[in-house]
Amino acid sequence: MTTHWVLEPRDPLVLRDGRPNVGRSAPRLRPFPLPSTIAGACRTRVGSDESGSFSVPESRLDELLRVPVRGPLLVDRERGTLYVPPPADATLFRDEAGGYLLRGVRPADVPSSARVDHDLGDLQLLLMDDPPSAKPDRSLRFWALDSALAWLLGALEPNAEPRPRHQLVDGLEALPTESRTHVALGPGGTAREGFLFESEGLRFEILEQREGARRSIPLGLHVEVGAFDGRDAPPGIAPLGGERRLVRWRPSEPLWPAPPDALLEAAAAGDEATLRVHLLTPGLFEGGWRPGSGSPLLAGDDGLQAELIAASVGAPLSISGWSLRERRPKPSRRAAPAGSVLWVRLRGPAEARRRWVQRHWLQNVSCDEQDRLDGWGLALIGVQR
Repeated sequence: MTTHWVLEPRDPLVLRDGRPNVGRSAPRLRPFPLPSTIAGACRTRVGSDESGSFSVPESRLDELLRVPVRGPLLVDRERGTLYVPPPADATLFRDEAGGYLLRGVRPADVPSSARVDHDLGDLQLLLMDDPPSAKPDRSLRFWALDSALAWLLGALEPNAEPRPRHQLVDGLEALPTESRTHVALGPGGTAREGFLFESEGLRFEILEQREGARRSIPLGLHVEVGAFDGRDAPPGIAPLGGERRLVRWRPSEPLWPAPPDALLEAAAAGDEATLRVHLLTPGLFEGGWRPGSGSPLLAGDDGLQAELIAASVGAPLSISGWSLRERRPKPSRRAAPAGSVLWVRLRGPAEARRRWVQRHWLQNVSCDEQDRLDGWGLALIGVQR
């Protein structure tokens, strides 16, 4: 059994990136919580009693780590709109007059007359149709889930004439940050002279201005959490992230959409199907950015042959952390950033291709099982443009 929650931060969340503060009085801030941060908070909450005290004995911690988590995704707390990282195969361009053009990339074979120096092996290159002369505009850090689905299903297409941005994509810019200055305390609880430091946090509220109207958007984190020993996470207030900033755990209705019929029909049509996989949370794969045989995406189930043919992946995301159980730093790893898009070609029975979509739709697809349980690699699926 799983339950859905909206985490409502009371104060700006301090989400450090794990690098040492050499010569700095403030740590570096991540622009969005990592899945492992939220998974740890969820399991702590599930393992706590009604008073909020963690009550799982050490002998059962391995069982607690098996509690599955999906998310986090940004959510408008008033309207229930989910927001996801922009797909890496889509780019908005802004012209000098303030209009916007939407363009995408697609896999293409290298012409026989061309030569390319790369180490991508058998992967196809990505080429943009009709690239404009305007500059890319990457101010939108989140797309509404409906906009992302429209892009993945082909309902949202590149436009010929510039248009206002909100007519193309419903989205939000980066979460605002807030800095606070603190003073270190001595053994007696009094301030230490000259020991000042800063903490920077993410504020989960955005002021949106559109067509002369202004609206304050209260935001939160939407997650799905499994039960532990028949016990769900209790509602209430609990700390999250650095400085033990408080968040309210509020039960929510499931906000995950079902796979659209048009997607299932496209997957089952013809002798093969090429589908796009949009990562909504960072993915951890055997090949760094590239899924290996351990990823469910490429597993040959139901007589299917699944092949990665192209990928649009941004700069790697370095992740680490501190293991409270082992009391030492976790090994550093590199993740494919959220928003990455993978092209997977499926060959096999039509019904098996349909089941492949149903099996992986909004599920975690990282290679390692524990990484999947922790929420890494949440996948949204679409058709090839």
